[in-house]
Amino acid sequence: MAIEEEISHWKPFREALASDEEKQAFDDVADMCRNMAMAGGNACNPVLFEPMVMSVLLGQQKRIKTLQRKIDALLVANLRLTGKKARLSACVNLGKNGLLADRK
Repeated sequence: MAIEEEISHWKPFREALASDEEKQAFDDVADMCRNMAMAGGNACNPVLFEPMVMSVLLGQQKRIKTLQRKIDALLVANLRLTGKKARLSACVNLGKNGLLADRK
């Protein structure tokens, strides 16, 4: 499989990573590529690395969205528990972005 061949070319890079955490992160990225290999194959792109990068970007975006929802839920729960409901609408934007509204 072409994805496995491309990933194997990156093995020296993986082995040069300093920590087990970095190596695990590399393995997670490689798994993202494997999981979206079918979509990457449909891209009809002669450069294999580009669909791999897109797979990783999509996976990271999914994780970011999930974390945003969890943070928003925790902020709402915390603000309700502390009785600061007036700050709720000023601090949390649960609409379009799902991020802290006052974050710059």
